Amino acid sequence: MHVPDRRRLARRLRGRVVMQDILDQIYQYLDAVWQRRWIAFGAAVGLSLVGWAAVATLPNTYEARTKIFVDTASVLNPLLRGVAVENDVDHQLAVMRETLLARPNLAEVVRQTDMDLTAETPAELEAVINSLGKRIRVDSTKTNIFTLAYTDTQQKRSYEVVQSLMTMFVQNNLGRNREDMDSAQAFLDRQIAEYENKLDTAEHTLAVFKQQNMTLLPGQSGLQDQLSSAQSELALRRSQLNDAIAREKLLTEELAGTPQTLTQQVGGFGSGPPTGVEARIMALRGRLEELRSRYTDQHPDVQAAQRQMEGLQQELDAQARQVAGPGGEAPLTPGGIQTPNPTYSELRVRLVDTRATVETLRRQVTDAAAKVEQITSRLEQVPEVEAQLQKLKRDYDVMKHKYEELLTRRESAQISSDREQQGDRVQFRIIEPPQIPTIAAGPPRSLFMTAVLVVSVGVGVGLTILLGFFRTTYATSSHLRRDFDLPVIGVVTKLRDRRYAVRRLISNLGLCVALVGFLGLFGALQLVEAKVGLGNLTQSQMTPAALKNVLASTVDGVQSGTIGASSE
Repeated sequence: MHVPDRRRLARRLRGRVVMQDILDQIYQYLDAVWQRRWIAFGAAVGLSLVGWAAVATLPNTYEARTKIFVDTASVLNPLLRGVAVENDVDHQLAVMRETLLARPNLAEVVRQTDMDLTAETPAELEAVINSLGKRIRVDSTKTNIFTLAYTDTQQKRSYEVVQSLMTMFVQNNLGRNREDMDSAQAFLDRQIAEYENKLDTAEHTLAVFKQQNMTLLPGQSGLQDQLSSAQSELALRRSQLNDAIAREKLLTEELAGTPQTLTQQVGGFGSGPPTGVEARIMALRGRLEELRSRYTDQHPDVQAAQRQMEGLQQELDAQARQVAGPGGEAPLTPGGIQTPNPTYSELRVRLVDTRATVETLRRQVTDAAAKVEQITSRLEQVPEVEAQLQKLKRDYDVMKHKYEELLTRRESAQISSDREQQGDRVQFRIIEPPQIPTIAAGPPRSLFMTAVLVVSVGVGVGLTILLGFFRTTYATSSHLRRDFDLPVIGVVTKLRDRRYAVRRLISNLGLCVALVGFLGLFGALQLVEAKVGLGNLTQSQMTPAALKNVLASTVDGVQSGTIGASSE
């Protein structure tokens, strides 16, 4: 035989030994239970009777409930979509469901149902509120059907609690929606008034800014035109100034090369052709007469011509005095009489006029340059003014948009409030109104009695096994050999007489009868619980006649069950 085969064989043998040991152990426990079966039965019966009595004395609990259908599909919803405020009704109902069991609501229910009268201290009142919250059940379905249920030992109180919860659920939801709408409208009114003041301030600021910077605003071409005109004027004045300076230089050169006097052979001053000054005086007189025919003596051109006439007249007098000399007569020279050179006088007058023109043009150039610089400086302010204008417009547009949006929302809130006032947004329909319960909803005594029976049997069996550990009996030689680790030579069988067999039979029959009676009692209790409830019997809530009928029906049920079992 190979080594792997030996190992498999060894494992099989060890498995069989272990299984045999387990079976021997089970047999040992069963033997211990059977040897002390009356002890196990007595313990099970005693514990069961005590447990069943305790279960029977449990107070009845009554459950009152109501069903509420929340109809959110209003006819106005499609018509007011986009016009009125669309509240999330499902979310509100979910929140209402969670907040229904909040402590303030529970305290209000306790006060309305007079449950607070049983509490003498704040700690006791807190315990009453906590107990109330644990016994309330709120269920909901996807079809917006809410079930409110409450369990209590008093029938009327369970009804009152459910009635209070139902009223609170409906009224608080509707009232809260209306309060929210009123609060929202008040908030919108305050915001609208605030933004209206801000909008008026922004409009006034924008108007003042436009008025102060009218020429610098975008789209106004006045400054640019003024700059172009000023630059053209400056260029013209500079050109005229350059021409005047050139004429001044030329006249200065001509005057330097022209003699001041001329020699005349005969005659005195006033003879011969008129000098240049006299010719100019004559021409100026004609021009002055022409100006006076068109303007008054206060006109600037007339006054300028008069001043020029006076200057020429003074110059002519000076020339006459110069020619006459100290004696009052013109000097004689070997070649003739020295007379003023009219060309020199004319050049001198023209030079004076040109110099005056140069000074005038210099002032005009300076003024034109200052004007160009001023307009340029103002043009440099245009981007800053434009940026400020855009900021003011942006602020104004934002405030105006917010103001109009708030007006729209206030109208929507007003429509929504009107809809809430009419109650068309959410409708609460009581499908199943609360009623005072007449049949107990609990406790589940049948389940409790079954649990007591199972636990009692388990305790009885466990007690016999425990006693078996203290007073060990050996039903098999293997058990004896395992405990003492000694070889067993043999097993001696004790012969039982007839009397022992009779006693054993009677004992077994008695156990069977007792077991049947025990199970019959269990069945009778279950039947009574199913028919009328053990709580009704223990709490003296039945009349003697009704109790007699219940017991009679119970006995009939037990007898019919016994006859059926015997026939089988």
